[in-house]
Amino acid sequence: MDENGARSQTPMREIQIVGDESPRPGHIHWHETALTMRKRRHRVVVAVSDPLSGILLSSTAIVDP
Repeated sequence: MDENGARSQTPMREIQIVGDESPRPGHIHWHETALTMRKRRHRVVVAVSDPLSGILLSSTAIVDP
């Protein structure tokens, strides 16, 4: 989203995050990805779904070139 609330036409992308072993409770798993964006301020929204527990977590960040 930009500062006026306009959203890009880019569709949502589902990324499967799979590890060699199941994570233990309380541990953190890092995943990096790259986004191609226009050179202006954006608010990025990220959501993570855990299909086993049914929990959906989300967060936002400001990206300013």
